[in-house]
Amino acid sequence: MTDPLSILAQALRSAGFDGIETDGLTLYARTADALEFQATAGDLYRLSIRYAVRATDAERADWMRANPKGRLEIAAGETELTLSLPLDADLPKALSEWAKLVHAGAVAAVEWRRKQKPLYGM
Repeated sequence: MTDPLSILAQALRSAGFDGIETDGLTLYARTADALEFQATAGDLYRLSIRYAVRATDAERADWMRANPKGRLEIAAGETELTLSLPLDADLPKALSEWAKLVHAGAVAAVEWRRKQKPLYGM
């Protein structure tokens, strides 16, 4: 049987994600909007992307209520979206949902950044 990382790489290709590269135990891929994210496969599949903005606790909570499949945390000072999936997940369906989550996160990140502009003197 093929290892989970190879299965995930093939599923990403089949789902239309571009620029898939492997670096050790991490895959890097791009959405149709050219947003780069990473994916790992261990006990679970884990897809993640960081947005260059620090969303507030309230903003993250609101976003997760509207998008319950995605999880937002602060990592290295940025807002990180993750989706964790069991290894037996329906990958085509999950990757379609992931693309929607990434897009929704990017739209929200622009809004969060705009709200912060006065704070940073922009």
